[in-house]
Amino acid sequence: MINKVLATALTSLKKIQEKEGNVFKSEKLDSKSITILKENNYLFPIINGWYCIQDPSTRDGDTTIWYINAWLFFSKYLSERFGKKGYCLNPHDSLMLHTQKNAIPKQLTVLIKKGVSASTTKLPNDMSLFVYEDKQNFPKEFETIRGVNVFKIEDVLCKSDNNSFINNPLEMEIALKSIRDVSTVINSLISLKRMDTSAARLSGAYAYLGRESDAENIRETYTSLIGVKVTSFNPFTTEKPIFGSTQLERSPYASRVEELWKRYSTQIDKLDSTIKPRDIDVKTLLAELEEKYTEDAYHSLSIEGYRVTTELIDKIKNGNWNPIQNEEDRETRDALAAKGYYEAFEELKINILECVNSGEKIENIMPELHSKLYRKMFLPSVQANILKPSDLIGYRDTAIYLKGSEHVPPPKEAVLDAMESYFKALKTDDNILSKAVLGHFIFGFIHPYVDGNGRISRFIMNSILVSYGLPWIIIRKEERSRYMDTLEQASNHNNILPFMEFILEKIEED
Repeated sequence: MINKVLATALTSLKKIQEKEGNVFKSEKLDSKSITILKENNYLFPIINGWYCIQDPSTRDGDTTIWYINAWLFFSKYLSERFGKKGYCLNPHDSLMLHTQKNAIPKQLTVLIKKGVSASTTKLPNDMSLFVYEDKQNFPKEFETIRGVNVFKIEDVLCKSDNNSFINNPLEMEIALKSIRDVSTVINSLISLKRMDTSAARLSGAYAYLGRESDAENIRETYTSLIGVKVTSFNPFTTEKPIFGSTQLERSPYASRVEELWKRYSTQIDKLDSTIKPRDIDVKTLLAELEEKYTEDAYHSLSIEGYRVTTELIDKIKNGNWNPIQNEEDRETRDALAAKGYYEAFEELKINILECVNSGEKIENIMPELHSKLYRKMFLPSVQANILKPSDLIGYRDTAIYLKGSEHVPPPKEAVLDAMESYFKALKTDDNILSKAVLGHFIFGFIHPYVDGNGRISRFIMNSILVSYGLPWIIIRKEERSRYMDTLEQASNHNNILPFMEFILEKIEED
């Protein structure tokens, strides 16, 4: 009887999912269906009366499902409660979405035209939604990003105060540079009325960024139309702009990667005084790579959740695994991963040795090499008809979310620009430890592929280390918790030092 009731409830849930997506209001289902679906872990409660559909194997406390569906919830909930045109994120949160800061704020702040008094709604993972009525500042026009209403970028700039430039200089610089024609900013200054201080602030900001003609345009046009003389002042407190160009020519994420590398490499430079290149003996290097392969493969794959044994790894290494002729091999997911790891390791080993022999820096060939590693890693899955050949071409074409992490990688449209910034920084950084640590971390931060990012990021790190005469390090499965925690600190808490210290310890172990 229970199975029949559950089957009926799942049928109803499937119809809701096809029509509504993963987030829905409880009134869409009868109470009996909701009860049995909750008992069988198919529903993740967001707030009272709202649910998210989840895989029943999801563990309690895993909030990944929330991060995946948070913006869909905000879109549905706010439209349902205040009407599609009755709300708008405040200027600060609008700025974060315009500049593609994907992390969901701990408190999302929303303006409404009219309705309830100011209120706070608690959300999963200690987040909250703060709503307040503000008829005077409610925008006449707004845009939609991630399904929610936001202030237009020009209005955001006009409404940003000095604290915005002090506390969020990166976002403000990206926003200012995204404007190619400042006439749109001037139009907002005029239409919003009596934005004298904002006009002076934005004029000074553009002058600081090297766009003096735009600064003058703002001053003169505002003065002539409003009749108030504008005296420019620079709201930025940083000594010089974060980026060199005066205009944003690529995705904001490319700028984010550039700034992140610059900021973290500066921190690493201040603390690193011990990592120096060492002489390399090719025979010794080859012996080290051969010696470490089995242990490295075991731990690297185990970190990613594959259940592999050293016997399986040796079987593959010795050529005794054949997914084409052996059905058992073809159907073994873990074996496919182990085979792919072996093929990618062999490809990397060849390239490391070629670079050492020729004097070429391995980071200079990484733009081409990393895609080879990806293809080698997943070719066994193509041979087993699990993936299509086209799946191994290019970067991911879908959004991606990281289980157990607050970090949300760039949208698919931003990956190419972000990777170009990544490889430029990788090539030009002069600090070996910075190259290795940030080569690993920022590759994972961008997450350019649907799968395999962790393995490739460790390959990149180790290929740099051994190419400068340092040891190939193995991050063991027993260290996974600390390893992931240090990456989370770097991704979401502006702190690269725990990860750098972890990698330094591993280098010193060898």
